[in-house]
Amino acid sequence: MRKSKPASKQPAKKRVRKTAAGKRRAKKAEERNKDIVESQIACAARIGCPIEHVKLAKSLGSMAFLPNNRISVSGVEEYLQSEEFKSALTQSLEDTTSADWDKRLKRAKALREEHRLEVEKGKAWDAEQVRMLIGAGDVAMAETLRRWLESEQPPLIEGKSAAEILKTNRKFLDDLLADLKASRATAMERLGETLADDDEEDEGE
Repeated sequence: MRKSKPASKQPAKKRVRKTAAGKRRAKKAEERNKDIVESQIACAARIGCPIEHVKLAKSLGSMAFLPNNRISVSGVEEYLQSEEFKSALTQSLEDTTSADWDKRLKRAKALREEHRLEVEKGKAWDAEQVRMLIGAGDVAMAETLRRWLESEQPPLIEGKSAAEILKTNRKFLDDLLADLKASRATAMERLGETLADDDEEDEGE
């Protein structure tokens, strides 16, 4: 009886090779999909850079920005290291800084002019007036203390115990602080009246 030949295993091997190739293709496709995002925010988050850098890369025409709002993360990341991008980023920062400085300078000039007008109307004090008021207050305080120590205190504490002297000095300080508080309140009240009068004059005009 004639023996049959064993079945060839070659097709099975081919199927194994095809399966391995398919896995490789699937892995590459998966890697490509992981590299693709659909928003600039997601791209910036994946790279770890400011969103402004991604926007600048797109405005410069980076090829990493694909049709249908698809973005290659690796492509953007590579483009951010290019000399073209670095040069454009430096220029952009210089322009932004210059624009911010211009705005701040204009605002400072406007505020200074506004304050000057308020001073002329008597609605505000300039730095020299404030220094004069503080200086006058310091002089008045020094004179009050000197008068107390040199002429007013000695007869009050003559022959007194340490506890009595302490009590006398404490009363003097309490009275002095109360006078200062009252003087400050009076000055602020007068200032408020002045500002109110100026406002009424402005409304009348």
